[in-house]
Amino acid sequence: MELDDLTKGLRAEQVQSAPLLEKIVALVGVIIVVAVLGILGYEASRREDAVPEIILTKADVKALSEGYWVKILAENKGTSATADLVIEGTVGEGDEKQTSTVTFDYVPAHS
Repeated sequence: MELDDLTKGLRAEQVQSAPLLEKIVALVGVIIVVAVLGILGYEASRREDAVPEIILTKADVKALSEGYWVKILAENKGTSATADLVIEGTVGEGDEKQTSTVTFDYVPAHS
């Protein structure tokens, strides 16, 4: 038997029997992948009935020479995010009444 035949036989045995640690790591990897896919599937099925719950708070109002400056806070207490939220506000009375709009590109859930 030549040395070349002996090394081929050893390599074949090494390929056929993976070490126990390698099997454990592979099993842990499979468990993690299955768990992540399960969580994503569960979250996707729950999102159908989720709605955003936007709460607006007037934080500050300042009168300027050419109008008003109003600082608002937008909170989303709901379980779903919202995008392109348009808010229209009005300040003043009579002839001094001014209306303005602002658009929030994205308001995440629970923010």
